[in-house]
Amino acid sequence: MKHRRGIDLVTEDDGVAEPMVSALEHLYTVEVWTHPPEAMGELIETISRSSDFDVSNAAFREAIRQRPGKYLIHMNGRHRMLCELAPDSPIPLFVGRSKGTSGRSAQRSQAHASGAA
Repeated sequence: MKHRRGIDLVTEDDGVAEPMVSALEHLYTVEVWTHPPEAMGELIETISRSSDFDVSNAAFREAIRQRPGKYLIHMNGRHRMLCELAPDSPIPLFVGRSKGTSGRSAQRSQAHASGAA
């Protein structure tokens, strides 16, 4: 079978049509870069290679959380679907309190101590 531009889409062997793309070929990839490729960034690693879009999309979303400050590229073959800078991890608003000083639990412990005395 041929595409309208003359590209073979499937091959026929003994009357059975088989797709040109093998099952072992990974269509979707998630890559981590120092800077975008057009800004001469370097490829650090390829996190995921998958033939399933949903698996690749989940890997991309998780990579955004796990690789703060890095450029993440989601590819479909040679087509770049997304290139995003993963945000830095947020700074916590409250650093944490010492034990027994938070709201109701402190009031309960004081009331329990005064009732026992």
